Amino acid sequence: MNDKILNEYEYFCYYNFANKKGYSGVMIFTREKPLNVQYQIGLDRFDKEGRFILLEYDKFILINIYIPLGFVDSFRCLVHDDNIYSMWTNGFHARERNMGWRIDYIFTSQSLEKGIKDVKYLKGQLGSDHCPYIMDIEIPGVKNCCENE
Repeated sequence: MNDKILNEYEYFCYYNFANKKGYSGVMIFTREKPLNVQYQIGLDRFDKEGRFILLEYDKFILINIYIPLGFVDSFRCLVHDDNIYSMWTNGFHARERNMGWRIDYIFTSQSLEKGIKDVKYLKGQLGSDHCPYIMDIEIPGVKNCCENE
């Protein structure tokens, strides 16, 4: 990105590109300077591919993550209803009117997709503007911790 353009519009630029030139990367432009910036998630195979930036601000955290095609949205594997949400604003009776956003996810690798048995958002669970998300999955070679012996 041209420094003149960044300076003219007064943006801070944070980027994380793959070690392999032209392979992958993420970038964030922001007018507010963050308190902290993190470029790694601690998994070398992803960290060297430039797939993650976390900006920490006083009142929120912004994450830009590039998830490769090898990951799937576990909810969409089983449910295709577009009117299911995981977060509602606290005002205007948004939850009761089902006016919200689906912004909470559980992603799995594609190899585990066939093991996804059930997924659900617990819309009735109060206490937060978000609701819990539950996934039941069978993973080959891993015993279910809830099964009776």
